[in-house]
Amino acid sequence: ISQRFEAQPMFGLMDCNPAALAERRQRAQNISEELINTANDRRREVLEKRLNEQKIEREIAQRDHK
Repeated sequence: ISQRFEAQPMFGLMDCNPAALAERRQRAQNISEELINTANDRRREVLEKRLNEQKIEREIAQRDHK
């Protein structure tokens, strides 16, 4: 084995690189925001569906009441 390979660490080269850490942090933040947005969108869809169902039920009840 040449000395060039022995002198350099084989693992963790990117762990100490500030640019790589910043990129990893940014990527993690983007993923987190995407997950939050997806959860909010699903929650909004469920609420809109429930409101539409309630609106239809109210219209049917008012129509039947007359």
